Amino acid sequence: MFVVQPRHLLLPILFVLSLLLHLLAIVWLDPRPTPRIAAAGPLTVTLAGAGVATAALPVAAPSVQAPETAPATPAPQPPALPASEEAATAPAAAAPEPSTASATLPRQDIGPRQRPSQYRTASHDTVRIDYCVSGIEGGNAHLAWETDGSSYRLELEGILGDFVSEGGLDDAGISPRTASERVGTGQATTVFDRARGQIVDGVTGHSAQLVPGSQDDASVLLQLSGIGQADPDQLRSKLAFWIGGVNGARMVYFDTAGPERLDTAIGTLDTVRLVRLTDDGAPQLEVWLAPAKAWLPVQLRLTGPDGTVRTQTVCAQTN
Repeated sequence: MFVVQPRHLLLPILFVLSLLLHLLAIVWLDPRPTPRIAAAGPLTVTLAGAGVATAALPVAAPSVQAPETAPATPAPQPPALPASEEAATAPAAAAPEPSTASATLPRQDIGPRQRPSQYRTASHDTVRIDYCVSGIEGGNAHLAWETDGSSYRLELEGILGDFVSEGGLDDAGISPRTASERVGTGQATTVFDRARGQIVDGVTGHSAQLVPGSQDDASVLLQLSGIGQADPDQLRSKLAFWIGGVNGARMVYFDTAGPERLDTAIGTLDTVRLVRLTDDGAPQLEVWLAPAKAWLPVQLRLTGPDGTVRTQTVCAQTN
């Protein structure tokens, strides 16, 4: 029987231990990196045992090193504005260069808020009326109307002022072209420019719209007379006129105050009294038309802002 001595077993054991130590050293000193896990999804772990259960554990995604030069990120654009706001925030247009031409007065192109109605009218033959003035100053006044059937010239001197109106006659009645009025020591002329459709104030140069039937402060008296002569029923309602003068153009209203018998130097006359209304509705100018005298104005009365009253009444009439 062969007996193995203990010293004979020592060499194999040492050989195995040396081999294991070399293997461990190689593993420990190996510089190759450990492979990374490529999967980005969750790692599934299975637990064994009775009632096996499977759970999904989150795994952090592998980090990615950013490149040294990243592309520039475009700046965020502001939200689009509505058209109205966009126009409001748009830069203002460059101001025009100042003109070297002389400055002109501003143009005031206005028109009546409501066009006056058209009235049936009749024309008067040439006539002159002389008035006697009562009031603070007294004195004389006159109205002189001259016409050839297509054109006219009207002079009016009295409590309303001194006027000269010239123009023509058309379907709307009296059609002024110019109206001159004494202002202080001089005269101002209002132009009724029918070619351009404007009434031009001779004092300021401002203009207003010219409408059919437009009158001045003198011609409106003969226009009222022509309306009554053509159809007296037209005087039963309030009459409206677009009147131009040195104070600009304005709407003027006359209302019928009723019939009235008037004693004058040429006899007692049956008349129709008309009242020109002010803005607050108070009488300012009163006009008496006499049907027996071709509806001519035989009396005028003016009440001033201070309450003073001046009246001019017919003294004589010349045809």
